[in-house]
Amino acid sequence: MSEVVPNRLLEIMMTYYIDADKRTIEMNRMRFMFEESPYYEQGYVMGEIIERYKKMVEHVKRPMESKADSVFATLKRTELIQKLYFEIFHLVNMAHEIPKKYSYMEEFREMLTQVDLDELLRHEQWIKDNERQRKLNMKFEKKRMQQMRELFLKAKIKSYSPVQQKKYNKWWPIDYGWEIDYYW
Repeated sequence: MSEVVPNRLLEIMMTYYIDADKRTIEMNRMRFMFEESPYYEQGYVMGEIIERYKKMVEHVKRPMESKADSVFATLKRTELIQKLYFEIFHLVNMAHEIPKKYSYMEEFREMLTQVDLDELLRHEQWIKDNERQRKLNMKFEKKRMQQMRELFLKAKIKSYSPVQQKKYNKWWPIDYGWEIDYYW
């Protein structure tokens, strides 16, 4: 009985090992098929860019949260931000090179499309119309603000926004400190 249990346990372990080995071989074939593509490489490079950008943003935000850093710490952080910037710059240039790298393969070659001139002109006109509308809105808003300013000046109001008065604390007569004669 004592020899049966270890043998059975060894058989189960061997079965798990063989099954895992088969699955690993199958996955490696699939992995090789998908790793050797511009989509995988582009995604990987973009992931690295995003990761470095997040680190850079954290280091940039740090002085805004804590102003007690020494000059040395600030310089060190600035050097790290510069290093991350150059890494991001390099990765972005790499990302632009990936389509060129795989252009020799038929399935990854970009098909050049003809530019529709009418569509381009319509889009340009749409941009000009939006710009003109934005300028008109700014002009209208400026005129409205000028009228409000003149009304405030006629009424001799010094502030354009209402002043918030501090409410009196009826439960505690002093708004700060401790009143020594206060009895509970």
